[in-house]
Amino acid sequence: MSTQPIRSLDDMRKMKIRAVGAAAKMLSSVGVNVVNLPPEDIYMALTTGQIDGVVYGSAAEYKETKFYEVAGWLNVTPLIDPITDTLIINKKLWESFPEDIRAAFNAAADQTRWAYYIWGEDESLNVMKEIFKDKMTTFPEADQKILVKAAEQIWEEEAKKSPDARQGVDILKDFAAAKGRL
Repeated sequence: MSTQPIRSLDDMRKMKIRAVGAAAKMLSSVGVNVVNLPPEDIYMALTTGQIDGVVYGSAAEYKETKFYEVAGWLNVTPLIDPITDTLIINKKLWESFPEDIRAAFNAAADQTRWAYYIWGEDESLNVMKEIFKDKMTTFPEADQKILVKAAEQIWEEEAKKSPDARQGVDILKDFAAAKGRL
């Protein structure tokens, strides 16, 4: 999301973009000026020109945070930046549960996750129609290829950290390939 339309990486390179984590590494690697701000400062930073755009979430989240009030453009190019879900529970406690209770926890977590994703996708589509209907952009295919290559380099750096990291990166790559993003 941005205060001015972002139609290319060149447009984005002229801006200050709030991003964190792997998205920040990826954007920095292709020459984007990335700014790290806590979420509570984003609205004011967009208002004052401290930043020109933000990589934060879905269109639904931009509505919830009211970022659209101060940055009315949405670039809908899908970035390869998956959401990670985690169910955290004390290992000793988890291991003390019978298998059927563990299965019930996992089923409830899966059901909650999918209900949230379905709601989020539906809400984002509605927000795009309501708020961003005439203010959506995408990167050209050549720029998308540059972003994918940058993402793959970040993934390879992460994969070198451990066998588990390698397995996680391979899962992400398989998913991205299945979705036609690689």
